[in-house]
Amino acid sequence: MSSMSKSTPAAYFQQRLKPEWGEMNGMQVAIRFDALEIEAARKKKLGVTDLSYLQRFGVKGPQAAQWLAAQNIQIPDRPNRWLLDNGILVLRLGNAEFLISSTRRFKAVVSVSIKYYVQMPLSLLMAVKY
Repeated sequence: MSSMSKSTPAAYFQQRLKPEWGEMNGMQVAIRFDALEIEAARKKKLGVTDLSYLQRFGVKGPQAAQWLAAQNIQIPDRPNRWLLDNGILVLRLGNAEFLISSTRRFKAVVSVSIKYYVQMPLSLLMAVKY
């Protein structure tokens, strides 16, 4: 592995497989373990991917669903469900608790979160980046 300071939790176990390393969102990740043709064939049977490098943040509180809707983020209709909309993965962990993750940068959502953070009611104080 290189001298990067951040790596995914799975990197320690992946070292012995001698993967091709790359960088995603400032974190060292295994890009591939074998030739592309071999990996494509394996992927048809089973695919497991480490996504810990994705940007994410959580929103929690009685008005969390309304706040996310105001940010044009679609949410699942009940707890223990998820949906993917336009590259944004939304997990509804409870009635009023959400984890939002994306393959895209969160520039718009996070800037809105920070802009309105001080204006939020105390019941919706959890808009922190994990």
